[in-house]
Amino acid sequence: MTYRITSKCIACDSRCQTAEVTLRDRGMSAKRLLVTPCQSNCPTGAIQRENGQMIVNQSLCNGCAGFYSVPQCAAICPVEGACIPHTEENLYWDEWFATYNRLKTRLQDQTQTYWYQWFNVYSQELRTLVLDN
Repeated sequence: MTYRITSKCIACDSRCQTAEVTLRDRGMSAKRLLVTPCQSNCPTGAIQRENGQMIVNQSLCNGCAGFYSVPQCAAICPVEGACIPHTEENLYWDEWFATYNRLKTRLQDQTQTYWYQWFNVYSQELRTLVLDN
């Protein structure tokens, strides 16, 4: 079973430290990186940071099978519910909230545009009334 990181993730910014990480087995040369505890404990290198958020590369994640009896991302995470199993039910709610947030943003943008246009028309009418008198 693979795992995924939810919006509850705090990216362990307070615990993030520059650490020497050897990534030769993952096809990269050794270098100094800013890593979180879940990144440094993931045996497959599936946990990555993109645009300031932590994500699990589903093609690399195997739930620590063959390495540990407990998935290390969930074991090391200080926030309950930030690293959870990747299931269809979880995907449903992620899609639901993504759709909700997208529609809410679009509605807010339309409302602001509507009122902006209304104000412009109204102020032009007032201006013509004032100038005509």
